[in-house]
Amino acid sequence: MRKIEASTLEEAYIEATQVFNASINQLDIEVIQRPFKGLLGLMKKNAIILVDLKNNININKNKAPQEHHITDNIGEVAKNMKDKIETIPKKIVNSVSKKAENLSDNIQKIKPDIHKHSKMFDNFFADKKSDEDIILEIEKEIKHLIKLLCFDLDIVKVIFFDKTTIEVFIDGKDSALMIGKEGYRYKALSYLLLSWINPKYGYQVRLEIAEFYKKQTEMVLKYLETIYSDIEKDKKVETKILDGILLQIALNHLRDRYNNKYVAVRSNDDGSKYVLINSFYQKKQYNNNE
Repeated sequence: MRKIEASTLEEAYIEATQVFNASINQLDIEVIQRPFKGLLGLMKKNAIILVDLKNNININKNKAPQEHHITDNIGEVAKNMKDKIETIPKKIVNSVSKKAENLSDNIQKIKPDIHKHSKMFDNFFADKKSDEDIILEIEKEIKHLIKLLCFDLDIVKVIFFDKTTIEVFIDGKDSALMIGKEGYRYKALSYLLLSWINPKYGYQVRLEIAEFYKKQTEMVLKYLETIYSDIEKDKKVETKILDGILLQIALNHLRDRYNNKYVAVRSNDDGSKYVLINSFYQKKQYNNNE
């Protein structure tokens, strides 16, 4: 039995076939560590597999790799084709002979890269993860990240909020420290998770630390109640300056409530942001004035 390590599972499988001079179906493979690219360059892991020949399989170590037999046989077929066409008129013979020689030459060129360029080979070993596997993987990595941050947070749970969003629950003795003054650590962690999870899995992220998100939502909704009447009178309304998670909560809620109006984030010269709500007719007029 041999232990093989590579940056990806595909590379490890290819190396195994080369080490044992056998096809993948003739090998008994156990994955003991799946590769992980890491978070922001940290915690990177290589793929590690244990490989041995299956029972009752005898492999001649001096035998050429399987793909060479396949391509050599095709080359021989091409040569036989050339021999058998000698009785055909000369004009046809020359044409077919030239094609046979080109076929043989092209086969010789592709032999070294037969595995490297085979999409079928790559797709055969592609990992297909279920939603449950994805959730467990994300939860495991977040727990590891929290451990590295040295905060006493003993509750980490990840669930699907909807088809496009996952919700991350974190709680424990150091929840207030994890949130930070005015939520600055909360914002940093929320951005970090989104920057990792969205490119890799394609999901948006809702982060809840000790009901911080819930309380922020309640606060924003209470404020928005004060401007509903002006919005419903078809006035152009601008919210107060909102930051980070507050801005996102207000934007999402207003778009859901007033899907027949123009709702967008606007910025001031100093970089501060607010939400603009206007009717579609007024939006057009507003943009023309700009």
